[in-house]
Amino acid sequence: MNSARKRSCASSAHAATRGIGYAAADRLRRETCGEEVSYVVTRNIQYTNVCYFRCGFCAFSKGKLAANLRGPAYLVPHEEIVRRAVEAWERGATEVCLQGGIHPGFTGSYYLSVAQAIKQPWIANVQASWVKLGPDGVAAALRAGANDLGGTLMNESISRAAGSTHGQEMTPEQMEALIRANGRSPRQRTTLYDNAPAERRAASFGAPPCREPLNPPVRETALSRRGKPGDALVSSSK
Repeated sequence: MNSARKRSCASSAHAATRGIGYAAADRLRRETCGEEVSYVVTRNIQYTNVCYFRCGFCAFSKGKLAANLRGPAYLVPHEEIVRRAVEAWERGATEVCLQGGIHPGFTGSYYLSVAQAIKQPWIANVQASWVKLGPDGVAAALRAGANDLGGTLMNESISRAAGSTHGQEMTPEQMEALIRANGRSPRQRTTLYDNAPAERRAASFGAPPCREPLNPPVRETALSRRGKPGDALVSSSK
């Protein structure tokens, strides 16, 4: 059997396996969630595309090394950030996500002033990233209108790869101690901001450490370098 025929057979076998897996996942979805498909009306506000980190995976940030890529660098003024948040609310949004680069001129005061600027009566939750801010930054954010610290983040690596000194999980015990140290009351929540079920909360405290993640080298996987989107995962090994 020639190599082209082998690849064709392998592709057909993988397609059949995927089809079985998809059908099983869909049955579980139907049993668990019914026929509803949820979504949220949201707005992303990218306040700057200037970033002094040089993350190889990022195609968003601009600087001297990327001046010719997709337009000039920008920094959105506070007034425009507030305007976009108000406009989002008027258009039915219930969520606003502030996203942007790490501008070399930013200090903790910049982020605090942004949080204060958009903290309106109709914005119920303002999240501060403990990974980016650290304990001292969290304390300042909580004094400036923030009421959520995001996730505990098992196996966080992107922020640390970009240069952050914080990350790689803050356990519920540590998270709640940090919150109490700042004179606030901790509340473990779900993705939708409901109270976490008692069973989930109990399981999260005293949990054993995560096993070391398995991140095999790409060359050991069955993903072909010559593959195109939608192609079957076929081995490139002989």
